[in-house]
Amino acid sequence: MARTANLPPASPTPRFQVRRLIAGFSAVFGLACLVILGALFNIATTLDQQERQRSAFQANQALEQRLLASRQFLSSYAVWDAAFEHLAGKADWKWAYEEKNVGESLYSASGYEGVFVVEDTHTTYALFKGQPSQTGANTYIDAPLQPIIDQARAAAIPREQITRFVLFNGWPAVLTAAAVRPDRDVTDNEVR
Repeated sequence: MARTANLPPASPTPRFQVRRLIAGFSAVFGLACLVILGALFNIATTLDQQERQRSAFQANQALEQRLLASRQFLSSYAVWDAAFEHLAGKADWKWAYEEKNVGESLYSASGYEGVFVVEDTHTTYALFKGQPSQTGANTYIDAPLQPIIDQARAAAIPREQITRFVLFNGWPAVLTAAAVRPDRDVTDNEVR
């Protein structure tokens, strides 16, 4: 007679259970670390993008304010009876530079690297870094001057100025231009 014993299934050893438990906790811990790292990376990327947008907005606002200030400053020189009298046609260097009406302080105090009075085809008065220069504006400004002159003349009657970005002496710069005119109502023919 054959005897078979029905034995209960063998239960895993305690070591094997501990290993499975440690492996399970390690997997859950690793997964949690990956989720946390992913969330931190996402937060850092979002904050970086927001900061870039804020910085770009503030830089744009600062540039707009600088352009506005430059136009307003130039207006005080362009719409001026004495300037019209002394700079229209042949420039009066004594009045402009020596008497410091349109002189070195534009560079030292206001930061203008170049100041030019330009008639149709030639520069009649030029300062570069606060010093008199015999070199024309077209030497320093890497842009055609005639469209700038035409726009400045068109803006002169309503007492406005123009600004644009150019290369000045090989560097990016803001160019502000206005037609020199008397401080009264003028016609197109009087705007130079």
